[in-house]
Amino acid sequence: LDSAPKWSIEEVLEMEMGEEAAAVVARGGRAALATVPMVPASGVGKRAGVYLSVVVPAYNEGERILPMLSSTLEYCTERERRCAEFTWELVVVDDGSTDDTLKVLLSFVRQHALLHRVRVLPLPQNKGKGGALRRGMLAARGKVLLMADADDATSISDVERLEGAVLSALS
Repeated sequence: LDSAPKWSIEEVLEMEMGEEAAAVVARGGRAALATVPMVPASGVGKRAGVYLSVVVPAYNEGERILPMLSSTLEYCTERERRCAEFTWELVVVDDGSTDDTLKVLLSFVRQHALLHRVRVLPLPQNKGKGGALRRGMLAARGKVLLMADADDATSISDVERLEGAVLSALS
């Protein structure tokens, strides 16, 4: 991990949302993000290549979200080792948080060099859990979409039991 690339928050936002969003953040204006298009809802209809999208709505979760991020990363990388066909992404929607949630998320992504796996979608103002979840689901690219809470209330490894039950019901 010491050799992992190091990016500033502005660089991460520029890679995710373009130069204009990075400039807005550099000026310190979350509210100004309202004029910047967030991550396009490119996931809709383009789900090939990613099996599982874990979508996490987060509002003021800066102090609680790291355990969920860590357990999700651990589970998904371990499952990927066990099953070559398993691919994944994590889509975290910062729902206009007023604490350091966005900073914590971007720091985690940078620290673990996960730009290709984790997308952070900051909303300029709070839309509520439903609004944040909708935004994340529309941006998700997975064949299977899973909502997870930021507080890690349910273990991510339970997804395999859920998959089994759903597949069994469909057959």
